[in-house]
Amino acid sequence: MMNYESKHIENHPKYKEISDYGFGSAKHMQSTVLVYLDLCECKQWFNVAIHPCKECDIMFISGQVTALDRTQLIVAVDCIQAIQHIDMEQINTYTNQIQICLPNLGNQTRGLTLAVCSSDSTIVYYKMTSGLIPPENPDLTQQKKLKRKRYFQKAKKCQLSADMTVDKT
Repeated sequence: MMNYESKHIENHPKYKEISDYGFGSAKHMQSTVLVYLDLCECKQWFNVAIHPCKECDIMFISGQVTALDRTQLIVAVDCIQAIQHIDMEQINTYTNQIQICLPNLGNQTRGLTLAVCSSDSTIVYYKMTSGLIPPENPDLTQQKKLKRKRYFQKAKKCQLSADMTVDKT
């Protein structure tokens, strides 16, 4: 990470909070805070929280895409760490440790999402499971598509009316 960026992250209250856990490398803490901020501010997830897991020597992030969705668990890793050290066996170990570290959340989730952080703050999310996940009900998928379509149509109308208001002045 760039020097300015890392200093900026290190001054964030969440960084200070997770550094009090007493484990994890500086890179892992920076990656965790970057993913936390991305989920909260960019993706606008609900109930986002960071959980320490000393058994794995990592921190998990939990959150929901919408207030009604299932809780998802995310592990942030640096891209160099992801390339060198993360394998499917380790993902399964993390998933099993969730049951121990976070018994309330571990039963509500399916799999684990790996958030790979680049040195330029780019984050790529990979959904990992220990088996196949059955697809959603087609009716539910269709409802989600229609809801998303209505949302974007409404946003487009609002933008057009705002543009017309600006043009009149």
